[in-house]
Amino acid sequence: LNNLSWCYRVRGFHKAAVRMGREALEIRKRVLEDEQKETLAAIYNMCRILFEQGKITDSEEVLMPAVGIYQRTLGDKHEDTLRSQGHLAA
Repeated sequence: LNNLSWCYRVRGFHKAAVRMGREALEIRKRVLEDEQKETLAAIYNMCRILFEQGKITDSEEVLMPAVGIYQRTLGDKHEDTLRSQGHLAA
């Protein structure tokens, strides 16, 4: 579902992208731990989908907890940590 939501985003099907992205994130959080790479990818994708739709506050709310997880698990200088921090700064 995560990849499908990203495909919908690229094709401009924004409502479907958000719906599938939220569902993918919910499933990954329920099945996997928050620190898992796949869960973090779903968080980041959901954040990007919302951001590109102009839903900046919603995007930040999704990404903020993930930034701390990235820092704790990957370190401050890891590319995923820096990318997530950069997205918050945008």
